[in-house]
Amino acid sequence: MTDFVVTYEYKLHASWETVARFDHDPQSPYGHDIEEEGLHMDLYKQGQKYRIVRSKFPYVPVNHAPRYCIEYSKQNALG
Repeated sequence: MTDFVVTYEYKLHASWETVARFDHDPQSPYGHDIEEEGLHMDLYKQGQKYRIVRSKFPYVPVNHAPRYCIEYSKQNALG
């Protein structure tokens, strides 16, 4: 499995704003390894990360995580 980013965004005026972000990038100094840390979601307001949600998510294998993140975003109407 390669690295992934799943971002939920909304369009405000002429630009897109991030609401929530899931990611897996163990090679990056600022990245995360969901195999070791577990899945988490970064929440944003006005372009700034303000909260990290960790305990809400079950164990999800890396190869299933992108689909899980997309479905979670759809089912929970993030934003």
